Amino acid sequence: MDSLPLGSDHTDGQKPSEYCAVVGYKGGGEALDSLLTSLKTLQHRGQESAGIAVFKSGSVQVHKGMGLVSEVFNPKYSDFSFLDGSRVGIGHTRYSTAGRKTVENAGAICGLELRGLHSDIPQRRDNERRAAEGEHEEEGGATFQTTSDTEVMLMEISRDVNEFGIVNGIKQAMNRLKGGAYSATLLINDRLFAIRDPHGFRPLVIGRLPDGYLVASESCAIDVLGGELLRDVMPGEVVEIREDGLHTLFVQASKSISHCMFEYVYFARPDSIIDGREVFDTRIELGRRLAREHPRRCGSGHTGTRLRQVSGTGLLHGIWDSIQRGPDKE
Repeated sequence: MDSLPLGSDHTDGQKPSEYCAVVGYKGGGEALDSLLTSLKTLQHRGQESAGIAVFKSGSVQVHKGMGLVSEVFNPKYSDFSFLDGSRVGIGHTRYSTAGRKTVENAGAICGLELRGLHSDIPQRRDNERRAAEGEHEEEGGATFQTTSDTEVMLMEISRDVNEFGIVNGIKQAMNRLKGGAYSATLLINDRLFAIRDPHGFRPLVIGRLPDGYLVASESCAIDVLGGELLRDVMPGEVVEIREDGLHTLFVQASKSISHCMFEYVYFARPDSIIDGREVFDTRIELGRRLAREHPRRCGSGHTGTRLRQVSGTGLLHGIWDSIQRGPDKE
């Protein structure tokens, strides 16, 4: 039996965390192939569960499960061939932020007339979720099927889209989700949308592939598929990805932009480009500034550059720190 991780909630054993991977594909190729490759590339963002939703034969088809992408989508263990033949879909790897670690909470999550929302959003406290559930019940709303925060977001969007239409509905929902940090790919029938929170806290990029377009949490997923990084989704922007290109529905940016520094320090792959900065270069620059701001010479009798053992993500910081300090510095 695994022991509780440091920082876990002892009531449910869940370790607080805030990261997942989201992807979305639309084009003339096989959606499943592109989604699977991109999810495997972004596996470092979440290892708890994985799922893919595609639009096919007039409805959204979903396959999801607990474990790594290679385990959930292994033909030895499960049949997901029903996902073949689609030209649009979304994918998700989960690193739980709220809700228990169950297959019901794995992406994709479906609700009402909206199917297949994947998001990377922060934990909503229990009282906020209960308030949202009560609001939906009072309005003759929906039954919640999971304990995931993503479902709360889906229900907010679903209700407003059904009442006000897609553009105004998403805008209304984002107004109520103010203060949240999220990036999401949304599938409404065969229409694909990319949504980023107004503060731009979570990364989300769009690239052009040889046979279509890909939305992803990191640009490395686009590189692996031989694509070209086009741009980041702007903070507060909602983009519809169509076969003829990208169409911004609206931008609802906050006055203050707050990118997550932890993406550069630890979480993202070093070859990814987030908000115009390569993660590798950023980590080197962090080591350079560390050496400048905190110089310290070795004591007498101690010469040479020393680099203490560090984790993979900290290695770049440490290497440049040692170079900058020089042979007579620690």
